[in-house]
Amino acid sequence: MSEARSLFGRAPTDASSSSGSRSRSGPTVSLPDAESRRQLLRGDNGSTSRSNASFLQAATPIEEFVAKYQVIKVSWRGKYERILALAPTRLCTIDPRDFEVTNTWPLSALLSISLDGSDSQGFVLALKGPKKDEQLKLRCRFRSRLLSDLYRLREQNQQHNGRPGTSFQCSKWSRKGETLSCSLDVGTDGVTIAQPGVVRSKYLYTEMGHVTLLADSKDGFAIGYTGRSRLFFSQQRGQIYQRIQAAAEAIGCKIKARASVTAEKIQEERGYYGLNNGEPFVQFHVRKLTPKYNDPQERILSLHEKALVELDRDEKVIACYKYSDIYVLVRETTSAEQFEIQFRNDQVRTYVAKDRDGVLSAIYDICVTCEENPELFISGVVNQRGLRLLPFSAVEDATETQSFFNDSSIGSWYLQRMASLGKFGNSLKVGDKGFVEIVAEFNANVPASGISYSTKQSIIADALRPMCAQLYYVAKVKPVPERAAVTLIQALFRISSSYCGFREIGQAGQISETITNLLINGEEFVVFWTTLLLRKLTAHAAPKSATLDKASLKYCEEVETQNKKVFLANTYLTQSLITHLEDIDVEPDTGRLPMLSNFYDWSSGIDDIGGRDCEVLQHPAKSSFPVPLCNNRRGVHITPEDYSRGM
Repeated sequence: MSEARSLFGRAPTDASSSSGSRSRSGPTVSLPDAESRRQLLRGDNGSTSRSNASFLQAATPIEEFVAKYQVIKVSWRGKYERILALAPTRLCTIDPRDFEVTNTWPLSALLSISLDGSDSQGFVLALKGPKKDEQLKLRCRFRSRLLSDLYRLREQNQQHNGRPGTSFQCSKWSRKGETLSCSLDVGTDGVTIAQPGVVRSKYLYTEMGHVTLLADSKDGFAIGYTGRSRLFFSQQRGQIYQRIQAAAEAIGCKIKARASVTAEKIQEERGYYGLNNGEPFVQFHVRKLTPKYNDPQERILSLHEKALVELDRDEKVIACYKYSDIYVLVRETTSAEQFEIQFRNDQVRTYVAKDRDGVLSAIYDICVTCEENPELFISGVVNQRGLRLLPFSAVEDATETQSFFNDSSIGSWYLQRMASLGKFGNSLKVGDKGFVEIVAEFNANVPASGISYSTKQSIIADALRPMCAQLYYVAKVKPVPERAAVTLIQALFRISSSYCGFREIGQAGQISETITNLLINGEEFVVFWTTLLLRKLTAHAAPKSATLDKASLKYCEEVETQNKKVFLANTYLTQSLITHLEDIDVEPDTGRLPMLSNFYDWSSGIDDIGGRDCEVLQHPAKSSFPVPLCNNRRGVHITPEDYSRGM
């Protein structure tokens, strides 16, 4: 097997050599959130005392939260802002002012869940207490998603194997025109389709587009999910329909039905599905890892102007995804060829490809450089939902944030947490987990476009001191610890988007030396994120929403020039960048992750500071850069080979 292509032509040192292996140790998890690492005192029947802030004894490992939600707790004393954190065996309420756990209950204590009929956001949890049962009244603007997660975790915790009367025998029409026998289980959070020995699909109520009884069939019905309809037949379709609607309503979902739909109409729609996206820019042959099959399946990822289309080996459309629906691209660290695409609806698709970095480069380029999805980023781990305070698809509400955190944004509040931790000196230890965990949560809650442009200078400066100190020490380790380094660099990347962050990072102590060490000592992914940060610091772009006067614009230009001098006057730094570029020239068939258009845009704006190094960086045509996809919206068809070696 040929060696997988790697960033800048350097092969990964700890990569798996098997591209088709189905052995996986389980889902990739990111850094554990700081709250789930607290030592919490065990309480089988729930704890309600703030002093009992420890739910498990020290000898018991504390599991990670899988989801968090901002809720309002309603009691006879009044209303309180709380974060409801869900874990595989417990649920906790956390005070957002100090992130202290205020209450903890095992999931086994959850007796029932009911909706507040007079409040579209309200619900009540009946909980078994140590002496008597109690009710927890809450409000959440994402009520349906929260209850869907809670029901699912409770059933998994109870090792639920189905309830009487919820499983039905059906026939499912496939895209190949075949009719397959299957069982359909109506669960509390969604519908599960299974065949003997394997779960084929699961459709969550929160994502269902419609459930429709077909007009031309007594036993046909369709379920709309992720942009297309699935066609089923069952003699019990009436019961199935009623149970789906009842289960969905129990979590506050109202699933609509389409009017006058026939089986022929559904089949016709499936035939045209994904075919109206125009000619592809580039296509990649990959293999898909899915629990539906024992072996990896041959697939083609076809990149079009507005959508990513997945094809089978016969070039028939399997799925079509809008670029705007992609949340993160995951460059798996344990395998040289594996990558994941994580979507805003929490779904994850896993693939392997010999040119993994080429695939990621192309998707990233068309999304970010071509502005089809500017918020997309590449990570080394699946972005764990347990680190976020909002669902992946949610947009932060400024009024809600002000109420919960007494701050204008979640990002600003996290910066203050980092600053307060740094004041105690805890963050100055190399690889300090407590601090890096907070930084990881900051990254998970702040979009790739960064913090608010007008974030105060004092807030940024106080957070940068411990962050830059931590990164300075991490960068001196050989080799650089990837997880900690990338987490810190990603945070600086988000901070550098702001007016003051752009200036403060460039003025941070020993920042040029830190960047140089990252480029010299870091592996591929560390170097990739370091170049992204360099671009941000040397080519400032204010958002369209920012209204800057002439003096402010001139000041930004002066800071940009100063930053370029700080970094590019460092001979070791510029030489390291050139070395990475020359690696691509020397080995044209190796991968290079998307330093491509990023570095292309960045280097083309560099002022002539002097010296051969800067001259080379000003002329990226001297290196084998591929043509960015957004510059090829009209014209020649790009092949994967063109994208790998440059055109």
